[in-house]
Amino acid sequence: MEDIKITDEIIGDGIIFIYLTDNIGRCELGNCEWFINYLNHMYDISIDFSGKILYFHYLRIVDKYQCCGYGSMLMNRLIKILDERRSGVIVELSPYDGSEKFEDLVRFYKRFGFEFVDEKLNNLMFRYPTTS
Repeated sequence: MEDIKITDEIIGDGIIFIYLTDNIGRCELGNCEWFINYLNHMYDISIDFSGKILYFHYLRIVDKYQCCGYGSMLMNRLIKILDERRSGVIVELSPYDGSEKFEDLVRFYKRFGFEFVDEKLNNLMFRYPTTS
């Protein structure tokens, strides 16, 4: 097994980027105020969270390295950062290129504490920060 590890993190106000060795995987989050406003307006829902919320733009592992634990490696680091910052995160489930199944994505995100936002929005999951 290759020595794959987190090689770079960019953490700022409203953004989190995390990269793995040789860019074989990465996740990117950004400000989502626009997205929350859109959901509240279009679907008449309200996300009950008074802190920061980030939008999960991207989590991708190169095909050759999928199912080796690298997605979980990124998620574990990301969750630690989010909890330290008391930030929630919302993800729009969308299989990337047909190689992932929707049900597999649901299972993956549930392992990290994500839950569905609202029954009207069956492809959005949210995670509240936890405290230790």
